[in-house]
Amino acid sequence: MMIKLFLMIVPLAVFVLSGKVKDHETRKRRNTEGSVREYYLGFPQNYQNSGTTPSIIMITSESTPVPYFINIPETGDSYNGTVVADDASVVQFPQTVQVNGYGIFVRFDSDQVVVIGQNLRAPRTDTEGSFLAIPTIGMNATQYKYFGATISRGNAKWPSEILIVSTESNTAVNLTVTQSGTANVAGTSTNLVDGTEYTFTLDRLQTIYFRHADDLTGTKVVSDKPVSVMSGSECAILPLGRGDCDYMIEQIPPTIMWGTTYYVAPIPSRTTYFMRILAADDATIVQVYCNNTQQSHTLNEGEFIEEHLQLQENCVIHSNKKVLVIQYAPSPGNGNPNGDVTMVVVPSSNTYSNRILSSTIRGSVASGYVHDIIIIVQAKYFDANMIFLSSDDSTNSLETYEWVPIKANDVIESYYSHVTVSEESTIEVFHTNTSALLNIMIYGWAPCCHVGYGHAGRLEVTAAARSQVGFTTNKVTVNEGSGMVELTIAIDNADHLTFPVTVTYSTEEATVDSATSGVDYTEVAEASVTFAIGETIKTVTIDIDVDSEVETDEKFVVRITDVNCCVDIGIDQVVVTIEDSSTVETRIVVAPLDTTQLLGLNVTFSCTATGIPLPSISWSSDNVVMIDASNTTVLNETTVYSEISVVDIRMVDFVMYTCTAMNSFNSVNESAMLINATIPIIEVPPDDVTVLLGGNVTFTCVAIGVPAPVITWSSDDNVINTTSVVATETRTTSVLSLTNLTLSDFNQSYTCTASNDHGMMISSAFLTEGMVPVIMVAPENVLQLQGRDAIFRCSAFGIPRPIISWVFNDEAVLSGTSSEGMSDGMVDAELNITNISADQFGNYTCNATNMFSDDTETAVLEEGIEVMITSKPEDVSVAPGERAELSCVATGNRAPNITWMRQDGMNFTGSNSTTGDTTSSLLIISGAMSDDFTSYACIAENTVADNIIETIVASDRAVFTLYESVVPSAPINVATVSDESRSVTLSWEDGPLLPLNPLNPNITDYLVYLNDSLNGSSTSPTITLSRLFPFTSYTVTVVAVNRIGNSEMSQSSGFSTPEEIPGAAPQNLTAQSPSIGIIQLSWQPPPVDKHFGIITGYHITYRISTSSGDATAINPVVTLTATLSGLQSDSEYNVTIAAINGAGTSLSIATVSVRTIPEPPALTAIVIPTTRPPPGGIRTTSITVTLPTTTVPYSHVWVVAVRLSSRNSGVLTFDTNSYANRAAFKNYSTAMDDEPYIVAEISADNYPATFTLGDNSSTQVFSDFPELDCNGPLMEGRPYSYFVRFFSSRPPVVRARRDPIGQRQYTVFTTTRFAPPVTTASQATCDQDDDISSTALVIIIASVVVIIILTLMFVIITIVIIKYYRWKIASLKNLQDDSQYCTINPSTVYSYALYDTVKSSNKVYRYEADDLTNGNEALGPGAGYSNPQDLHAPPITGDDVIMNENPAYDETQCTHF
Repeated sequence: MMIKLFLMIVPLAVFVLSGKVKDHETRKRRNTEGSVREYYLGFPQNYQNSGTTPSIIMITSESTPVPYFINIPETGDSYNGTVVADDASVVQFPQTVQVNGYGIFVRFDSDQVVVIGQNLRAPRTDTEGSFLAIPTIGMNATQYKYFGATISRGNAKWPSEILIVSTESNTAVNLTVTQSGTANVAGTSTNLVDGTEYTFTLDRLQTIYFRHADDLTGTKVVSDKPVSVMSGSECAILPLGRGDCDYMIEQIPPTIMWGTTYYVAPIPSRTTYFMRILAADDATIVQVYCNNTQQSHTLNEGEFIEEHLQLQENCVIHSNKKVLVIQYAPSPGNGNPNGDVTMVVVPSSNTYSNRILSSTIRGSVASGYVHDIIIIVQAKYFDANMIFLSSDDSTNSLETYEWVPIKANDVIESYYSHVTVSEESTIEVFHTNTSALLNIMIYGWAPCCHVGYGHAGRLEVTAAARSQVGFTTNKVTVNEGSGMVELTIAIDNADHLTFPVTVTYSTEEATVDSATSGVDYTEVAEASVTFAIGETIKTVTIDIDVDSEVETDEKFVVRITDVNCCVDIGIDQVVVTIEDSSTVETRIVVAPLDTTQLLGLNVTFSCTATGIPLPSISWSSDNVVMIDASNTTVLNETTVYSEISVVDIRMVDFVMYTCTAMNSFNSVNESAMLINATIPIIEVPPDDVTVLLGGNVTFTCVAIGVPAPVITWSSDDNVINTTSVVATETRTTSVLSLTNLTLSDFNQSYTCTASNDHGMMISSAFLTEGMVPVIMVAPENVLQLQGRDAIFRCSAFGIPRPIISWVFNDEAVLSGTSSEGMSDGMVDAELNITNISADQFGNYTCNATNMFSDDTETAVLEEGIEVMITSKPEDVSVAPGERAELSCVATGNRAPNITWMRQDGMNFTGSNSTTGDTTSSLLIISGAMSDDFTSYACIAENTVADNIIETIVASDRAVFTLYESVVPSAPINVATVSDESRSVTLSWEDGPLLPLNPLNPNITDYLVYLNDSLNGSSTSPTITLSRLFPFTSYTVTVVAVNRIGNSEMSQSSGFSTPEEIPGAAPQNLTAQSPSIGIIQLSWQPPPVDKHFGIITGYHITYRISTSSGDATAINPVVTLTATLSGLQSDSEYNVTIAAINGAGTSLSIATVSVRTIPEPPALTAIVIPTTRPPPGGIRTTSITVTLPTTTVPYSHVWVVAVRLSSRNSGVLTFDTNSYANRAAFKNYSTAMDDEPYIVAEISADNYPATFTLGDNSSTQVFSDFPELDCNGPLMEGRPYSYFVRFFSSRPPVVRARRDPIGQRQYTVFTTTRFAPPVTTASQATCDQDDDISSTALVIIIASVVVIIILTLMFVIITIVIIKYYRWKIASLKNLQDDSQYCTINPSTVYSYALYDTVKSSNKVYRYEADDLTNGNEALGPGAGYSNPQDLHAPPITGDDVIMNENPAYDETQCTHF
């Protein structure tokens, strides 16, 4: 084991020190060159399309990562990544790729990349296949031809498949299938029929995919650009009915990548295999050498042969034209236990390289895979020590492996061996001799699953290997007596060569049974043949020498020793075997020749013959044997010479003389004629000739004589060899042909000399240079009016001198005058036409003619037509700055010229275009300015006569105006046609037309404004406006619009819409019954926007709710309150109120229901007489009253008393409902006559049947009114009355203005009437004494004086404070900048007051303002305030007021002002 390892390491080390370094440099160099490689691939469908995964394996030899990009346009998938050396990258594709035959594009930024396609199946692994992808290589061919290769056996379930992928857009593909029946092109309605050619046009990556139950091998694909052809079978069985099926796929190379030499090794682990050889062209001769046994086949285009071979059979294939070889592994069974059907394209010898990089399949789930690598190396490079195989794990020399020779005609042409790899791996095989050529094929099989795959190592034809030259065979046998051997050298791929190929060859002795050069054959030390561009076959001849000895077969070798450039050598040697023979047939090697001679002279005929045994020679004359043979001489043991003479020739001697040579093997003869001679005579001499420079000329000379004369040609004593001779026995015709004549060939004689052995004769002809006619001065066009004259002149030159004629309108030939010019070959001509008529206008052609050609020039006699403007420019109106386009069309001779002129004389150039005799001119004025708005003229001019006699010019003009477009005038007379409360119809008139512009743009629209806001638009001078508001004044203006813009507004016109009945009911309607039979109503007007006029009053109706009769209406009222009287007490009334304006009464009403108060209960009063208590007691005057009951629920009651004045001592005129709140009542101590005051509040729970007025002891003080401190005694002898008020609940506290404490608002109640007056019997008081003493009176007076003094002091202090705080209006305008203010309304009259409080020992001010707009301007200082600190300032308008200097007083408090 150690010895074996040592033997492996030594050559490996040599490789590392030499080849590896070089290889690394090669990789590095190639990587920096930035080469690109592209593939166009596809996957036909795998078995049942179930669980299969199409994918590609990518490997590289680059030292740096190689980026790749993959795109499948049909699925939208794309892939990016890099490939790293010694590490395969695998990209899987979606299954729909194979179902639909989609095209796949793969691109690399390096050409050192190998791509292997594979289609695996999982979880079952019984159908797998692989192929070597062929990159798109530009062959620069005009046509690419491919042939499908499959091996189906008529199984429709698993058909043959072909997928064609286009590599470029607009690729034309012609397709012809080989099987009967039809094959449908996927995704189309096209059915391919056998033998019919179909044409498709494909875009890039578009595909043609079709399947057939039978074998599609030989299906022809021809394209004008490269395509990729994927061929195989969904699941093939080989042979039919034997074993399992398997998926097959290969990419088929184009025929220009096929070869003429193939080496095929058997498939390892198989007992048999199949091989097909497919021809690219007709008449392809194929030599097949399998195990050194030769078979020959002739195939036409697309035909193939199939070989069934055994395990140990290897083969060599040679062909005269390109073929494709495909190897098939059979299905398992019948002696083939391993693997499954496999199909591999065999690489031709022109694809062999020094280094092959490949890979096994990757990612198969089949277990126990065995991967066999077959290595084939050409014999001349074979050295096992120099061949290495590298896998993922190691690099090993193949020296110890068995190498089997592959022979043809016993000549070893190559060797093969195979290596087994058990793991999926990258495979690299290389030869340390960088000139050596080898290739590999990889087969894999898994014993578990009857599955296999296979693919070639390299199928690309490199630039250096695309052409191969060599002998067509390596072995030839020749008979010694044949005298020579012919060998054929052929070159393939010659259609790509752009240079001649020279092949050098020589002879050499064979290693065994060698013939002797110079004795058995003629030695060739070095000789060569050259293939011109396009040549493919050359023949070389080697002389074979003949001897009389009997010998064994002898051999020599003819070897190709060198080629000049850039092609490989195929079969480089031929072994020639010379077979010996004891007898050789007789041959006359020098025959007698026909001879002419004059009468009376002598002649000799000779003859030489060879043969074994030595032949004898005899002569005869006209079949009469001539006895005299003494003139015979033996030259050597196999050759004899003989001659016979005829002297003093007579007429009878002019006969046939025959030489007969004969030996025991055969007899041969040759004859010659003795012909009577004559002196040459030139029967047809050559003629003088005039020929064009660069042309060709022939001189013919015919001479007669016996023998037929020999004709030679000469010029100026120089012999000319370029002749063509036709000779009979007595006549010779010679033609001297001179081509591409130059100046040196002209102006000399050419002499014909006819001669034979008996004399000669000469004749000459002169060659003159000719010239085709050329019109030097052509006739000129003439423009002329009718009735006038015209002249045409024409001059021409030519040799011989031309003749000039005139032709009118290609028909009539006219006669003009001609004269010879100043120099040889020149001619002048003139044609005069007088008094021109209408039918004489047309084309006049000058025709100059001589023997070589003619030349013509045509001139036109054109009738002059006055210019006329046929389309005049129209007046145009544009706005300043706009573009104006002005058009003018004129017709006349030769398309008149049009110019433009403005009124001020400025000229303009328009854009002119001509059609025939018509000129159209377009003048464009961009951005018209004020100067441009004026008149213009279009001026057209043309020439009506223009010739050598005279010139006449005519003109026409058209005038037009460019107007300035402006906005319309403002509309006028805006008026109201009709009006309603919510709509109005208006009309108006257009303003006056603008002067000087009849083309001003029309009014397209009118804009109507109401109260300065756009309200509508109209295309006519009237409009109806809706959605107006009743009883509203409107101002209307109208604006006219054209394309330039808007007019000024019309004068405003006013109108008012009439009134409409109010649109809403009065708001906030309230009703109450303050007293019996009375309902008081109050309300607010309807919303202002619903008045629809002036509210003139309110319509009020009422009725008892239970009544079915009509409601009672009262006269309309104009105030916001009303009192209904005379009503029933304690009754529910429904009251309605509607607003009234000038249009009528509103349909909307406000409704309220109210119950009138019931009749109050009868009140009685009992006067309690005044009693005088004992000393120290209190005298009282009081009235005991009964308290009424009510059915209305209540929570508490008030008892209210009033002392009556003398006017009310009788019947009371008070209404108790008028006292609506606590503020309406006085305190006991302050109440005057007729001023009610509250004496008690009694809860419902404590409500008594009777109550005593004026009895301190029985007073129940109202807790909300602490100031009600007593139910004080009544005054004596005075009338009193009272009433009772019931409250349903205690009212809430409401904070009134300047009332921060707030009081309850007792505004909802039920009340009784005043009780009849009752007069007290005697005086009563709250004091302890009945009379005021004098002391008390003094005290009272003193108290009043003190109060007056204190009041004066308070006034003085207040004035000081005001001055201190500078209370004046100006101070309100100068508050500090950082003050916080409330927003007030301008133009509103305010007054203000100051509250002075102390907070944190700092002065804090709050200024309040009162809105005095509503009639309170007379409010004086301090008026209306209960706080003695309040002061009022004089009123001031809000424009001058800055409010609220109080940081703690937020904005929301402003609403309390």
